[in-house]
Amino acid sequence: MAEQGKNTGLGTDDTGRLANNQQEELARLRARVTDLEKAEDRRNLAERHLKLTTGRLSAVVAIQEEIQRTAPNLSDTLQLLVKQAEELAGGDGAVIELVEGRDVIYRADSGTAKSHTSGIPQFRALGNLSTLVVTTGQIIVCKECATDSRLDPELYRGWNIRSLVSIPIFYQHKIVGILKVFSSQPNTFGDHEVETLQLLVGQVVTALSRSAEFEAKQALLAEQTASLEALRESEERFKSAFYNSAIGITLVTPENRFLQVNPAFCRMLGYTEWELTGKSSDDVSHPDELIPGENIRSQLLNREIPAVEIEKRYVHKNGWLVWVSINATCVRNSEGQPLYFICQVQDITARKRAEESLKLLNSQLEQRVQERTTLLETAMAQAETSRRNFAFLAEATALLVSTLEYQDSMPALMQMAVPYLADYGLVELLEENQALFQVTASDLDPNTDNILYNLSQVAPVDLEIDNPFGEAVRSGRSLVYDKVTPGVLGKYVCSPERLELLRQVGVQALLVVPVVGREKTLGAFTFVQVRPDRAFRPAEIALVEDLARRAAMALDNNRLYREAQEAFRVQKELDYLKDLFVSIAGHELRTPLTTIRGFAQMLQRSLLRQPEPLEPEVHHETLVKNLHFLDTIQRQTNRMNGLISQLLDFSRIQSGQFELTEVTQVDLVNLLERVVEQQSTLEPDRPLSLKAGKIRAVSRGDGDRLEQVFHNLITNAFKYSPEESPVTVEIKVDGEQPGEAIISVKDGGHGISLEDQQHIFDRFYRVRSQQTARTSGLGLGLFISHKIIEQHQGRMWLESQPGHGTTFFIALPLAVPTTDQDNHLN
Repeated sequence: MAEQGKNTGLGTDDTGRLANNQQEELARLRARVTDLEKAEDRRNLAERHLKLTTGRLSAVVAIQEEIQRTAPNLSDTLQLLVKQAEELAGGDGAVIELVEGRDVIYRADSGTAKSHTSGIPQFRALGNLSTLVVTTGQIIVCKECATDSRLDPELYRGWNIRSLVSIPIFYQHKIVGILKVFSSQPNTFGDHEVETLQLLVGQVVTALSRSAEFEAKQALLAEQTASLEALRESEERFKSAFYNSAIGITLVTPENRFLQVNPAFCRMLGYTEWELTGKSSDDVSHPDELIPGENIRSQLLNREIPAVEIEKRYVHKNGWLVWVSINATCVRNSEGQPLYFICQVQDITARKRAEESLKLLNSQLEQRVQERTTLLETAMAQAETSRRNFAFLAEATALLVSTLEYQDSMPALMQMAVPYLADYGLVELLEENQALFQVTASDLDPNTDNILYNLSQVAPVDLEIDNPFGEAVRSGRSLVYDKVTPGVLGKYVCSPERLELLRQVGVQALLVVPVVGREKTLGAFTFVQVRPDRAFRPAEIALVEDLARRAAMALDNNRLYREAQEAFRVQKELDYLKDLFVSIAGHELRTPLTTIRGFAQMLQRSLLRQPEPLEPEVHHETLVKNLHFLDTIQRQTNRMNGLISQLLDFSRIQSGQFELTEVTQVDLVNLLERVVEQQSTLEPDRPLSLKAGKIRAVSRGDGDRLEQVFHNLITNAFKYSPEESPVTVEIKVDGEQPGEAIISVKDGGHGISLEDQQHIFDRFYRVRSQQTARTSGLGLGLFISHKIIEQHQGRMWLESQPGHGTTFFIALPLAVPTTDQDNHLN
């Protein structure tokens, strides 16, 4: 080789490069061969693919030709397509599902799918996969169904499906169904199968379109056939209805002439068909209907209204009016030109007459309903008024029975009554000696209140007064003045000024209701309306009268309660007085009796000790002693007689039989002189004086009773003052009261407290103090004396301070006024 290299002129390096080049060339050749082989494989694959595609296209074309040759039956076409899809895709079964509403329904099947859908004309498609295809519009290829998360493995295992392909079917840009092909082997479907099925889906769409067109043509043909038949039947019906109709039917030209009339219309107007045909409608219409009819025809011709329903009057051939109801519309040709009016005419004459009668009846009924409604409203208003009045009376009754003191209940009652019943209210109740208890209530201003107060009475009340209050109390009947005249107001006031004020207030109505009790009229309620819109209706008058009766019952109950309380108090006082009387009388009567018995026994013993005549001196001494005993017995007897007289006088006073026995002219000065002289004789050791002056005081009365009073006052002065204290009796004529004589008895005793002075003239009352504890007496002397002075129309009182003595005063009316000289001397 070396030699050769020499010979060739190549060195070692050149040889190496040559080898490398050869290696590279060889590699390129090999790569070229490989590329050629791959190109050959691709060419063979393309040829096979082309042959396969050509075969599939040929099959699709054949299917299309088959579809074109067969009748456009959708079910048969879908069944053909699903079978071809199974064969072309190499599957075991195939189905076509169509979307109907919200469901996907099997419509065609082949292969193994028949075993699951056979006998079921519409079977709901497998759930999740069909829903996924419809919602996404994507082609879904499942290589292995058992592991594909998009499928329900249990469901497809029951169908023995290992792989499948689902292709959506689009028609008019929306999914209308799904073509599914499945196999029991995995990895059955590739791109070629999907492409083939896509071509086949186009045939499904063609079949759907062809079927829809066929169905549309069939529907159109059926509709046209039905329309023609309906038109024929309609013409027959119209003709029959036109001539046999019970109502009138007319065809009227746009010029308002009868084109055709039916027998019912002819009978309605009394004309024949020949007489009416060609005649103007105005010729048989009432004159008042011509202008309205022309306006309606114009509106129909101008298409202002599509149809019209009117009532109008025709004139019968015999001259009477025929009321009709017309429904009219305008019939036009295909170009919109008016041909005629078709009118349905119904005789409503009887209805019109009935409507007139009904209108009259309705008017009468409405009147009666209005009357009944008014009565009902009035009854409801009266019921509501009665309810409110009942509630008012219930509340008023509860108020009246809540207390037995009408001084508390009457003001509250009037506050309830005003303004419920009136603008101003006044209650006036008669008390003892015709005194008044008055309460007012007002819903007006204070100035008006003051003016209206002139309607009240003045105590003491003269029930003979000529005003509504006096008349209501006398008669026991309510007085109502709906219009209050100045003459009525003038009965309440005397002065013109007050009458003018009352007139300016504008009293509209006046109601005076007497409060009549069991035995007598107790007073009256007076209510006044001032506002112009208020008056006293009968219900309100009855309410006030009921209120007055309840108030009278409450007042009677109050009187009975007070009488019962007074009777209880009197009985209690009588029980007390009885016990006190027994106690005092027993003590006071026992004392003189004990004294009388003691001195009588002493006198008896003294007389028994003198069997023989005594010495003159002894006899004189014994005589003096016995006379003392007799004097003491006489004094105690007089005292007992005085106590018994007091008890008798007290009994007469309690029984109401205490009266003056002999009323004459009594010279008070002479009477006092005699009493003072008698008391001085009885109590010679007590300083007693009379101050009379040179006056003449004569009173009409019972001299014995007045003497009893003066003796009692002087005796009390002696009992309740020290022995050395003087007692002064004085009589004078008061300068302020020239018709009275004032007699006073003054002592220098211990005096009487203010608290005791308030009860000093009470029966059985005695001043209890340390100084008077041992003083005897029944406590009736001043009580009886006070009653005697009252019987003489006089007065009796006292002035006293503890520690400064007491002065009792008596004022008696004079029978003969004193002369000027007497007054001067006084």
